[in-house]
Amino acid sequence: MTTINYQVRKTIDENRSVEIENEQFICIEHTVDGSKRITAFVGKGEGNNDKRTITISKSGGIFEIYKMAGDALLSAKTLLERDDSAKIVSNDYFKHLYSTQKERLVVSLANL
Repeated sequence: MTTINYQVRKTIDENRSVEIENEQFICIEHTVDGSKRITAFVGKGEGNNDKRTITISKSGGIFEIYKMAGDALLSAKTLLERDDSAKIVSNDYFKHLYSTQKERLVVSLANL
């Protein structure tokens, strides 16, 4: 007789809730391929072309801005559900990192 040794991966759903400062500006720290990032979801409403998703890395080097479909609340919920280590961070913390990264990464083309 032969024995088969194996592992079974179990998924456990867990209900969580979190308070947010502003439902039109939600900032989440999360991990992508081992890199810590903070994504801000800005805006809500139909026909609002000013809705944005802004992602920066805590260590620098990533600065992405995209138009966002849907609204900030739904987008934030989706990201929180995808990454169980994701957490809400303060809007002021994001604004500080954003201004630091923007100055370091955005290239001025005025002198070229």
